[in-house]
Amino acid sequence: MGRERLDKERDAGEVGDLPESPQHRAWRHARVEAALRIDEFKHVVGELWEEIGDFLTRYHSPNSSQWFELSERLRHATWRLGSATYCLYEWVEPKDDFPSVDEDPGPSPGRRTTSAWDREPDSKLGGSQ
Repeated sequence: MGRERLDKERDAGEVGDLPESPQHRAWRHARVEAALRIDEFKHVVGELWEEIGDFLTRYHSPNSSQWFELSERLRHATWRLGSATYCLYEWVEPKDDFPSVDEDPGPSPGRRTTSAWDREPDSKLGGSQ
């Protein structure tokens, strides 16, 4: 009923464009942020791979706490890269006809959670608190 009325009013030139929906705004924001930052995220992962190589070739192997700390940084860095990859290349532009729900959000906090990109890594898989 409401959609029919809106369509009639639009056809008559009585209504302008509606504001962008929150789900579309979230999609657009995530896509822009991913485009701006994906190279940064790739660089960080590359640096961590170099650090792993250094750990593996040291004369005196790092202790377990150093390995675990590096593990958390690598987990967070690869989660961010995965999230940015999803936002930039895989998240389909939402339609306003139905809610945009990520059926497989991946590790916590979820691959659409761009606000977690700058949080410090924690001990949970994928990421951030």
